[in-house]
Amino acid sequence: MVEGKAGYRPLSPFERWLVLMCAWAPAAATIVYLKNIVLNEGGYGRIAVQLGLPSNPRHPEATFSFLQSLSFHRGDLLVGLIVVPLGLWLIARWLPLVISFPVVFSSAAVLMFWLAVQRMAYEDTGGFLALTFLRDGLWWIIRHPGDFKSYSSGSTWLKAGIVLTTGLVVSWLLLRFCRKRERPLGESPTTRRSVEFAAVAVALVTVVSFGPWMPTTVYHASIPQLIASFASEALSPEINGLSDAALIARYRSLVGLPGVGRPSALHGKARGFDVIVWISETLPERVVEAHGGFASFPNLRRLTDSALILPQHYTTSTYSSLAMFSILTSQYPPYTLRSYFESSSGQNIGSFLSGAARMGYQTGIFVPGDASFNQDINFFSAAGAGEVFVSDRHPLPYEKTSFERRQQLDQSAYTEFQRNLEDWLGSDKRYAAVFFPEIGHGPWPDVTGLGPSASRIQLREALLEVEDQWIGQLLDLLQRHRRLDKTIIVVTGDHGVRTRIEDPALPRARLDDYTFHVPLLLYAPGAFSSELRVEGVTSHVDIAPSLLDLLGSNADEPFFQGVPFWDPAVAQRKTFFFGSGSVGSDGFHSAGHYYSHLLLGNTIYAAPKMSFDDSMVVTDAHEQLAVSQTLQDQHNLQIVWVGRAVKAAGTQRQGAP
Repeated sequence: MVEGKAGYRPLSPFERWLVLMCAWAPAAATIVYLKNIVLNEGGYGRIAVQLGLPSNPRHPEATFSFLQSLSFHRGDLLVGLIVVPLGLWLIARWLPLVISFPVVFSSAAVLMFWLAVQRMAYEDTGGFLALTFLRDGLWWIIRHPGDFKSYSSGSTWLKAGIVLTTGLVVSWLLLRFCRKRERPLGESPTTRRSVEFAAVAVALVTVVSFGPWMPTTVYHASIPQLIASFASEALSPEINGLSDAALIARYRSLVGLPGVGRPSALHGKARGFDVIVWISETLPERVVEAHGGFASFPNLRRLTDSALILPQHYTTSTYSSLAMFSILTSQYPPYTLRSYFESSSGQNIGSFLSGAARMGYQTGIFVPGDASFNQDINFFSAAGAGEVFVSDRHPLPYEKTSFERRQQLDQSAYTEFQRNLEDWLGSDKRYAAVFFPEIGHGPWPDVTGLGPSASRIQLREALLEVEDQWIGQLLDLLQRHRRLDKTIIVVTGDHGVRTRIEDPALPRARLDDYTFHVPLLLYAPGAFSSELRVEGVTSHVDIAPSLLDLLGSNADEPFFQGVPFWDPAVAQRKTFFFGSGSVGSDGFHSAGHYYSHLLLGNTIYAAPKMSFDDSMVVTDAHEQLAVSQTLQDQHNLQIVWVGRAVKAAGTQRQGAP
């Protein structure tokens, strides 16, 4: 795009502006297109319910007049057709095309890439990806290119490429046309009048869109605003100013937990036992239920007679690393671990591993593939893991498919896990170890030849049968060392199904049982009576205090946010679920009801089960405020809480003898 070339006249500022507008047009069109998608795929219906307007469920857009529908685009019109064109006019006046065009076109291309990713995220989950998760996702794709095809839409990339190429071709044709003219295009009365008419029309439409046609909703913001502010977090000065004691009291008041009580009847019932925590990747409760329960698996059946099986157990997060954070630390997860464990500069945080280590236990975490994110590995060490083994930090043969590679990584981690157990058992050392196989990561392959008629649930059942074989080998190892009846074993899932790519049956844009409800088996021989019943919803934050209670730990863990499963407070407290980064919603359970807060549109749902539809939208203003305020309070508290927990653990370690 070089102007002033021999045989061509230099372009006028007006002509340069037109070329830049052609470069910008694909991004502007994509913004409008994405807003239409958001409105037509659920937005109109939610707005109608929120405003109490009667609507046709099949055609909710018919509820709104043309001017009301136009008003939803006012932010995008202002940005795309007023603010950016004015900025491009200034650029065209002062910079040559050889500089300005590559910058504008590249910026438009990056924006379109961002919008294409968000389009796929919205299609799959009903929400958008925050920048933090987008960055982590890009890093994951770089490390696992085979997964890119599974989690991306070829048609979306094709459409984006066609639109972007069209803008480039039109810019080039316009440039050639202008260069061949003897006089600048702006000197043509017809061209000048056409542009002036278009400018007046754009300005008039934008002004009209800001008219008082209906109450302002979240959907009136521009698409860039909606995405940029999606699931963002900010430090609350008021919460940050609380002392540790006041912060803990604030949390207990928020969730409805009484003060610290006396030790439970199960305290120390497994004193001197070893501990194994088996965290299965992407394991919804309905997979185990469909198979017939834990007892339907030949090796897990060996544990059920001496196990506590929790029917209403839930993960805290849809991300594996954040779910593991809750399992280990008994804390609800922060928005990202990056803020706290980006560097390996010796941070510490209280966990059941660090608690076991203080009791003289050897500790370890064995994972196949989480080396993609350094903050995860740093967290494992900070949480007290004396041994951290990650398979893909070690050279392995090239694998033909993503699943085959994952299978070998799992086997590598499992072999190292067994080797460490043999060493600890052979030297009669007590240990607490975590194993996290990823063979169950979605989308689930057909590993047993079930064929195309197999349901997604059946595919995951087959993978769990593979894990059951590994568990059988583990139980045989413990039996050979005569420690099976002296070992606590936890089997659970990190989370359930998160995307429609993993299962098209997953509901979009709200919390769902398929995503958060996970199985949990707690094997502790001699600890549980047949009369023990756990009432209420349990959470991953309850695993660490349950284990330490069974081991008989008397250490104070002030930053634990969960309680032992058998604590009566479980039935009365609020239990939180965080999925805004992947499914677009957060929520909690309280007094027999589940609440889901859809961030896009600020829509609140309430239901007796974690399954929602538009008939369950909360319209009472006081209830809406109470639900959103509860979640906001927990978000604000958690940002400060995790930082304080890290600081307190560091201080405790420095003061240790």
